[in-house]
Order: sequence, then structure tokens, then C-alpha cells
Amino acid sequence: GIEVCRRLKEEDKTRFIPVIMVTALEDRDVDAFVEGADDFVTKPFILIELSFRLRSMLRIKHLTDDLQRSLAYIEELKKNLPDL
Repeated sequence: GIEVCRRLKEEDKTRFIPVIMVTALEDRDVDAFVEGADDFVTKPFILIELSFRLRSMLRIKHLTDDLQRSLAYIEELKKNLPDL
């Protein structure tokens, strides 16, 4: 899990994919955050808590996607502006 997280976060195309680590090993939370995990839940977990965390991560992902699209649009506009 932590290795997959590290690989996702080091690639430009996948670095904004939200990662919630779920494990029974409580001492792995620091490792998970160091490698880029966005959240951490220890087992046994409460399903409603995991659901709320997932919903929060998805909201952040949608906002991040919107921001990236807006920045790309701005860059495209800048390319098409005549030199002042």
C-alpha cells in the first residue's frame, strides 16, 4: 500500500489521486503520510467515518480538477494574447 502510494504521488499524471490508507498497523500512519497519503484510517474502522473521509477526499479531488482545468485555460489564453 505505501509503495503504491509513493509511486502514485511521484507521477505528474497521478499525484492528485486521493489516497486513504486503511491498515491495522497503527505505527504505519507516519510512513503513509510521508509517502503522500491524504488520510489514514486504522482497522477496525467505522464504516460511516470512512464514508465521510472518502466524501471529503472526492470533494477535494473535484476542486483540484477544476483548478487544474482553469489554470490550463489561463495558460492557453496567455499563449493566444498578442504581445503587448
